[in-house]
Amino acid sequence: MNKITLVTQDRKGLLVDITTALARANINIDSIAAHHYDTDAVVHLHLSDVHQGLSVLQEAGFTVVSDDLITVRVPDQPGALANLAKVLFDDGALQIHGVSTLQRQQGHSVVSIDTSDNDKARELLQPYLV
Repeated sequence: MNKITLVTQDRKGLLVDITTALARANINIDSIAAHHYDTDAVVHLHLSDVHQGLSVLQEAGFTVVSDDLITVRVPDQPGALANLAKVLFDDGALQIHGVSTLQRQQGHSVVSIDTSDNDKARELLQPYLV
């Protein structure tokens, strides 16, 4: 694990809150990429201490996952997860080990997924990745 992904509702001051929490814990940001999706913000961070950064941001109230998991954005509607599961099973014969909803806003859900082969799953789910 060398990267974490933070998913939250976008708001003024969000970057200040994230960077301040990390600075107080003496964690350096090696790189950052932030994206806006409707009312959501998805922030990818490479940190000097990923494990501590994960803990610090979770303690600050943020939803954070490691890059070991796949993070996707899908419509918040019946059948959306079934469609993803079908792609993973039919096209890649992959086993899903875990699924977790990270954020639900304005008709979309951000979901983390763990499979038997996350690299192959990322290729199959490319249109949905955040």
